[in-house]
Amino acid sequence: MSRPRRTEADLRRSAIDLLSAERSERDVHYLARVFAQIGLPYKDPDKPSNVAGENPREPLKGWGRSNGNLTLLIQPGVYIDPSGVSVSRGFPFGSTPRLLLAWMSTEVVRTRGPELILGDSLSAFMRNLGLRPTGGKTGTIARLRDQMERLFNATFVVNWNGTGVSGAVRVPVSSQYQLFWTDEGASRRESVFPSKVILSDTFFQEIADHAVPLDVHALKELRGSPLRLDMYAWLTYRMFGLGRPTTIPWESIQGQFGSGYASSPQGRSKFKKDFEKHLARVLLVYPDADVTLTPAGVVLRPSPTSVPTRLARTIGALDDLRTGSRGW
Repeated sequence: MSRPRRTEADLRRSAIDLLSAERSERDVHYLARVFAQIGLPYKDPDKPSNVAGENPREPLKGWGRSNGNLTLLIQPGVYIDPSGVSVSRGFPFGSTPRLLLAWMSTEVVRTRGPELILGDSLSAFMRNLGLRPTGGKTGTIARLRDQMERLFNATFVVNWNGTGVSGAVRVPVSSQYQLFWTDEGASRRESVFPSKVILSDTFFQEIADHAVPLDVHALKELRGSPLRLDMYAWLTYRMFGLGRPTTIPWESIQGQFGSGYASSPQGRSKFKKDFEKHLARVLLVYPDADVTLTPAGVVLRPSPTSVPTRLARTIGALDDLRTGSRGW
């Protein structure tokens, strides 16, 4: 059974509870900085088209998105099926891998090591992500396992181009992972061995050196929309280093958050309306963010951070955010 759709009133009540609650270090989660700048796909890039008469195409070998001079390319992992044919594992997409990335980043900050123990109970791990275990082909259990396989096998290629400088780094997400959970026992039985993932050295070091602190309650409130998760992480990241009002042109905003919209006047108009609607939901959980939408673009003004800096454990990373230091 699907969860009832939350209304605007539900979100407002939850936001009031969130803002009135006391905060501690346990309420702070983290996210590798690159994912506060550029998000994963919102929908499956390899999903078959339903357009009548359109010829099927080969699975994509890469998917990318840009934010200014920074570009993120995702290359899916590959496995060999029983017939000996190489098959793409697919791209991580939607809210689930974003929640996984936040959990992974938080564990790196907490443990300071690349080996992350997912635990011996799938249901307990799902609760840590704010997910409710449900069975079936379209349930959250199957979805989580699928997205974990996609994410852990993926490789990120981060490119940057500036005045007189350019570069790239190839970042496998994991060097090893083991999932011992069984779907049918997810809510009733623990595994004999704990499931775990060991991050690649490059991915681990980027998180350890450049993690953006986020409010775990905000993540849970916004988990139903990958776009809102991206917008919240982006606003949080930008406000740490913002010293003066800054206007982000609509063209840049649409390139970052609206790659699925047409570049026509109608497409741009629809994106602006949808962006305004989603921004209103994000500001319910981050009301201190001073954001104004104008015909020229999105205006950001210096604002209190979403997470008080006294609660954040990566002060060096916060200094990087303030000074604009680049990681990858």
